[in-house]
Amino acid sequence: AGHPKGDARATGGRWTSWWSTRGETIELFFYTVLVPVDLLAVFAAFATAMQIPGWMGAKVTEPTWPFLPVFLVVSPLWVAIFAMVGLYTEAGVRSRLTEASKIFVAAAAPAMLLSGVDTLHTGSMFTSEQVPVLGYLLSFLFVLVGRNAVHGLQHALFARDLGVHRALVIGSGPVAQHIVRTLTMNRRTGYRVVGVLDDAGLD
Repeated sequence: AGHPKGDARATGGRWTSWWSTRGETIELFFYTVLVPVDLLAVFAAFATAMQIPGWMGAKVTEPTWPFLPVFLVVSPLWVAIFAMVGLYTEAGVRSRLTEASKIFVAAAAPAMLLSGVDTLHTGSMFTSEQVPVLGYLLSFLFVLVGRNAVHGLQHALFARDLGVHRALVIGSGPVAQHIVRTLTMNRRTGYRVVGVLDDAGLD
């Protein structure tokens, strides 16, 4: 009753075959990689924000206490916030527009947490009052760019049938045919059709 496709088995050697059957493992790897990518992106954003006022000729002050230790202490909190809004789940990152909107909201967490800690200490760890706002805006941009780079690498693997999920389509009508065509033509979805099961054979 089934109609297996000719490309059901990956070709290209043992290494390619291994990658082609590890969709869930590789997808989990990419979601895990997003955590250090986000950490580095936010840190780079605030490090850049510290310099922008000076580059623009604005008045800057010398920080009276170090930024890095505070960043490392509060980073687990805002990473947890990123997780709570769904930035480390499949549903949260499947749509680029949805992911961007979540980043825009969640990126405020590092700025608010760092600003909150800064008010508890005499002096400031920022070079200017504008740093938290600049850090927020740059965090959104840098996190978005970093994640797009990760997704781009993952999609490049999908296009070569590496790390994809194998899908069995049940049905033979127009809807089933449309699903098969969509998944076959758009290989960036992360799914590869390995067979079509005619639902007439299930009666």
